Amino acid sequence: MAETISCAHCSKTGTCENGTGGMACQLCVARWSKRNATFDFKADLKGIPCSTCWGKGFIYKSLSEQSRFDNTVPAVLGGVLAGLSFALLFYLSHTGNGEGFNKALVFTGTLLGSITGYYFGAPKRARNKQSDDEES
Repeated sequence: MAETISCAHCSKTGTCENGTGGMACQLCVARWSKRNATFDFKADLKGIPCSTCWGKGFIYKSLSEQSRFDNTVPAVLGGVLAGLSFALLFYLSHTGNGEGFNKALVFTGTLLGSITGYYFGAPKRARNKQSDDEES
């Protein structure tokens, strides 16, 4: 597991109280009001999560281990599932089992469509995460 350090902005509480009178600071208010447009942050500025640690109270010391895991596991899992699906289709097409092949074809098409959708959706999530990181 990745090492963590305490968040100095919120003093390990996860709630920002760095503004005037123990209220949230303007940076946290701006960041959370941008992310959640339906909540009225102007009414109550107390209890807003820290925007530095995202309300956790700690920050990962090295994100490389976590990001390596986040980027490797889905790719390996998708590749293995796709490879097994094609192997199943190849096996069923050569055994002459027509009904089994038809069922496997539907299953494989759905599975590969889900994997493709995940990877085509990934750039959108990466852009959103990047824009959040730029705000910090």
